Amino acid sequence: MKRFSLCLAVILVSSIQVVQAQTDQQIDAYLTTQMNRYHIPGLSLAVVRGDRVVLQKGYGLANVELAVPAKSESVYMIGSVTKHFTAAGIMMLADEGKISLDEKITEYLADVPDVPAKVTVRHLLSHTSGIVDYTEIPGSIAFARLDRTPKEVVKPALDLPLKFVPGAKYEYSNTNYILLGMIIERVSKKAYGRFLAERIFQPLQMTQTRVNAMREVIKNRVAGYNWWRDALYNGDYGSPSNKWSSGGIVSTVLDLAKWDLALREGKLLKPETARMMLSPTRLADGQQVKYGLGNELFEDRGHRVGGHNGEIFGFNSSFSRYVDDNLTVILLCNLGDVPSEEFARQIAGLYLGLPIVTYSQSGIEDKEPEISTMVKRVILNAAKGEVEDALFTMEAQNSLVPLIKRAGPELLSQLGALQSFVLLERREEGDTRTYLYRTRFEKQSLIWTFQLSKDGKISAMEPKPE
Repeated sequence: MKRFSLCLAVILVSSIQVVQAQTDQQIDAYLTTQMNRYHIPGLSLAVVRGDRVVLQKGYGLANVELAVPAKSESVYMIGSVTKHFTAAGIMMLADEGKISLDEKITEYLADVPDVPAKVTVRHLLSHTSGIVDYTEIPGSIAFARLDRTPKEVVKPALDLPLKFVPGAKYEYSNTNYILLGMIIERVSKKAYGRFLAERIFQPLQMTQTRVNAMREVIKNRVAGYNWWRDALYNGDYGSPSNKWSSGGIVSTVLDLAKWDLALREGKLLKPETARMMLSPTRLADGQQVKYGLGNELFEDRGHRVGGHNGEIFGFNSSFSRYVDDNLTVILLCNLGDVPSEEFARQIAGLYLGLPIVTYSQSGIEDKEPEISTMVKRVILNAAKGEVEDALFTMEAQNSLVPLIKRAGPELLSQLGALQSFVLLERREEGDTRTYLYRTRFEKQSLIWTFQLSKDGKISAMEPKPE
């Protein structure tokens, strides 16, 4: 009997190893194709399943000029995945009774001028504060190069009126998370970076994770890049102080895997606190939005996902946790404008028994031609800086429409005439419909993601080079 059990165990382990090897090969082939398609110099990947890391690997180059290979130990700027840690820091202090999520932030930031009186900590965490995003204020790109204090970073945004009554709407704003970093410092009486190091990074042995500092030597630091007009360029310089607690952390896929396992095992937060962070935010009118506390929320083919994506100065990152499947895909790239979240989605699908989604040249049958007609018109008008506001949700009118008017002509007018327009994918996630289109212009092909709300309004619109 013992011998039979031992033989059975050997067979099971061998079968698992074979399946993992096949999955690894599929992932290698898929990522190699995507790296060639998007001109990605290098990326690192980790997959956590159950209580262990089942895949860790680097692809391509961490530094093109020095021909340094990317590894699982390579250190990337992770952009807005930083919000995970800032939110967790706040929640740890809340668990200790040092912060109340429904307390007005003026209670903690009395020394910061013009802080809105009705905004709570919860409003900041869930992006329902109404505070203007400082990265969208004219001149913000020039300011991004300057070393500034957190007070100086948020001042231009706090000088402006709120975009809506706190709690009434959801609108993503980096200003919220700079203010949260400031609250951590005031309450803990420690510098933001030191607090995270002592409370999170050191206990979890995340030895390569820290708040970025350009002058300091960081072993295995990766160089960031952008692809523009058929050429690779070094990523633009930005001061780490510009993103700080909103997007200023550097890390590795291995360290982020340790973070994921710690959250699952309840090492840092109470179970109910961790669940709260992954629960949709409810607005004042009862409507739910797809953002928790430091977590972007969505559904992928029936699977509940929480996590965050990030893009910053030549880097793109995705941390996608399939909540009910004990599966997390962590992907860090050293190219700014790539769909890393889509890569993570496709890789997760392989572990969930779902095939890689590929797009044919002819696309799929278009059963809603009226939607495609609208989308095509929106894209062509964007090239001229023109927007029909009524086609967008109110939130998109406040945040997305000004960006289209400002950046549309610069990005699209130089691509030449539109030669083809094809629907590639349609999917529904709750009340949101997502459409993917391929547009071939004379000089470049783009994949567009459009999201429509329940009432058929455009809530999101994003192009990526094919």
